[in-house]
Amino acid sequence: MTDSIDRLLAYQIESRHFPGALVHVERAGKVLAHQVAGRMRPDNDEPMHEATLCRLASLTKSIVTFAALMQVDEGALALDAPIADYLPEFASVRMSSGTACARRVSPGFRVRQSWLVTGNHERAFLRSACAALNPPVAS
Repeated sequence: MTDSIDRLLAYQIESRHFPGALVHVERAGKVLAHQVAGRMRPDNDEPMHEATLCRLASLTKSIVTFAALMQVDEGALALDAPIADYLPEFASVRMSSGTACARRVSPGFRVRQSWLVTGNHERAFLRSACAALNPPVAS
């Protein structure tokens, strides 16, 4: 796991998506990974360290996604289930289609599809994270 995290952090820092990070992964009280990488700020060379305080902004989707993936891992949430199975209110929700009229959410709208509705930064991060964690296999 630490090799995957190293690759992800190196890629994100080299791509200037963020200057540095502290990653701590723990499961059932056991530390699986703990790494510090990069700089504290993009405009200086002071290294990131364990006591660095970071401003957390616009992380709602990331935190909710993380929590939801924990539920998937535990078998409590199915990505391919209709979203209305978990949120019955979504069975009658109407969404704007970009025009004055609205359309109903398809009854088959899946949990997985709800994660495809993200901003540009989230999409870029998810693409690069997948690429870093799943490098191409040499043939």
